[in-house]
Amino acid sequence: MEESPSSLNVSALLRARAESLRRDAMLLAGQIDRVSLARLVTAALIVIAIGGAIAEPQRRAAFLLAVVLTIAGFVVLVVHHRRLDKLRLLALRRADVSEQGAFRTDRLWPRIDSQPWTWPTDDDARQRADLDVIGAESLVQLLPGISAGVGAPRIRAWFGTIAHEEVIRARQTSVRELVDATELREAFEMVARRIRISEARIAAFVEWGSSTGRAEPMWMRIASLVLPAISIASIGASIMWPPAVSIVVTSAFVTLIFAYSVQARTREAIRAAETGAQIADAYAELAGIVRAARFESPLLRKLQAMIDGTSTVPADSAFQRLQRLAAWAEVRASPMQHALLQALFAWDCQIARAVERWRASSGASLDSWFSALAEIECLAALAGVAYTNPTWVFPELECETPLRIHARNLGHPLLPEGGRVPNDVEIGPPGTVLLISGSNMSGKSTLLRAIGLNVLLARVGGPVCANAMTCPPVRLFTSLRVQDSLAEGISYFMAEALRLRDIVFAAEARDTGAAPVLYLVDEILRGTNSEERTVASRFIVARLLETPAIGAITTHDLGVFDVPEIGEHARHAHFAEQFTGGENERLIFDYRLRPGPATSHNALRLLSLIGLRRT
Repeated sequence: MEESPSSLNVSALLRARAESLRRDAMLLAGQIDRVSLARLVTAALIVIAIGGAIAEPQRRAAFLLAVVLTIAGFVVLVVHHRRLDKLRLLALRRADVSEQGAFRTDRLWPRIDSQPWTWPTDDDARQRADLDVIGAESLVQLLPGISAGVGAPRIRAWFGTIAHEEVIRARQTSVRELVDATELREAFEMVARRIRISEARIAAFVEWGSSTGRAEPMWMRIASLVLPAISIASIGASIMWPPAVSIVVTSAFVTLIFAYSVQARTREAIRAAETGAQIADAYAELAGIVRAARFESPLLRKLQAMIDGTSTVPADSAFQRLQRLAAWAEVRASPMQHALLQALFAWDCQIARAVERWRASSGASLDSWFSALAEIECLAALAGVAYTNPTWVFPELECETPLRIHARNLGHPLLPEGGRVPNDVEIGPPGTVLLISGSNMSGKSTLLRAIGLNVLLARVGGPVCANAMTCPPVRLFTSLRVQDSLAEGISYFMAEALRLRDIVFAAEARDTGAAPVLYLVDEILRGTNSEERTVASRFIVARLLETPAIGAITTHDLGVFDVPEIGEHARHAHFAEQFTGGENERLIFDYRLRPGPATSHNALRLLSLIGLRRT
């Protein structure tokens, strides 16, 4: 029996799985080669049997029987070849998914494939840059592959909004359940990696499905039914009455002229079917996997019911039907066959009418189907994060009174397990501020980013990098990586001042029902002179202490806050450093957060260590 991921090295497990799947693919490739050889032999036997039937008329019956049997065998081999090749490709894709999971577990960022989508610029872009939500080594890259057209818009919406506690709890329950749903998680990730369908194409497909097509004129409907009926009937009649051949020719010619004359009306529906079939090809199998799953989570059951189709056909059946219609429409690529089918059946008219029937029966459900698939895909992606990080936990969401956020052994999610140093953190209640002091490189900024990223993960219903965490849904505001802008004519100080203004205004806004504010500020107002920085920093922090917001601020200069109106409300913590001493003196950080303010002043000693000694 396979041990649970929590008791194993997940990376080693995933790598072993990838290697096993690649070995399976190699074995299947060997079988495919043997089947290909058998096909060649069978084809040769067919030719020999046909030649024998021609060369030896007296044994023609036996040779024709051999032809039939060898053709049947050839067909079986073709079907078997396709099945084996499909299994081989599936094994290779699953191997890639497992290997990527191992890379994410180990945080091997250069080897992790980029997500097939980007994040558009909006009001939260600065916060995403502050916290490494996006980029080459980011929270987004820690997620399994998410499809550009379906899952990406939903996960972006989740990270950009604050859901109600009950919604987050429902997501947590679903994510926990999907951790062990390996097949489902892999299926979604394989589609995301293989199919690059844009959000715009999905939206256009959904819009087409919900719209009403042009009504087919009565004359066109009658002609497209009557003319093929005459052609087929006359073909049957010509068998018994040869002069009816002239009727066949005339009827086929008239049907052909009619079919091509109304192409302008049928082209739109056929093109829509072909475009929709490309999308359906990616999601028919996924919808089937979701429908076949047995879920316990109420949210997953609700989403499953949406895909199952309570008032229409199920999503996977509808998608497969559309695929068949598109396959029938592909005959247009063969002019000779297309002309024959047009002449006999007014082919394009029949396909266009079937497509419109599909739109009438299933088109209105596309929006709910893709919405459910997007939701499950995002939940599966968060479950993938939980699987590759088995020591993480799901946070408690209770909004304490007064408001607090506290975590035990909280770590930075983007650092590998052996490379991060966890710390206990408590922020709040309102009317207090966590002041974190310490020298450069000691871990202050990393801690703020760790807090912010874990808050975002908690807010969307995912696991957090901690042994325990209580984190109610909060509005997150950051000022960590401030940059000036030459193009916009904004100095560093102005850029930082604008960030701080947004934080203060958000904290002071007492909107009914709005989530409380958590602010994270790194080295407040470092872009101005010390005298003005002291006055302005005290003013801003004093205003924040009067609001219901909670937050943490890092600083090098504790004297800035050494006034009663701030000092009495500040909770101090610090990072320390050590010098090894001796001839090869080195600076060492342990990245452990300690209570109280920093007391060391090592700037001059650090300069001396790098060769800038005072004379």
